[in-house]
Amino acid sequence: MDWGFALILIGALGLVGLTSVFQYRRMLADIESMRVAHADRKGAFLVSGRHKGFIRGAVVALVIDGHDERIVEARAMRGISALSRLRRRESLEGNLGSVAFRESDAAVVKAVEAAEAEFRRLQAQRKRAPRKRG
Repeated sequence: MDWGFALILIGALGLVGLTSVFQYRRMLADIESMRVAHADRKGAFLVSGRHKGFIRGAVVALVIDGHDERIVEARAMRGISALSRLRRRESLEGNLGSVAFRESDAAVVKAVEAAEAEFRRLQAQRKRAPRKRG
């Protein structure tokens, strides 16, 4: 084995690691901006979901109004590149039950279904939680 190939391989792995860290930090910043933008909305839930595909997967972050079960803001990350990022997806915004009719990407629909399961779990947990009396 040649040392040149080993150095190229190590450099490529380092570059992949660096872009992954960049992607993760960008995603956290996008989710934090969604949280801040909807902090004053009572009964809103910020949930995320993912779908792992064979080659390409999808990640979604949704702000769902718990009163009427509407998606207020939606962002989706789709692709195989470490440089992909969460982008606003207006086709997902609206009634939670009809996302499959509005969205044509199957991986995004499955990620929304995972986010909906998290929403249902959090909604049930909030209903069971005892109220604090001040």
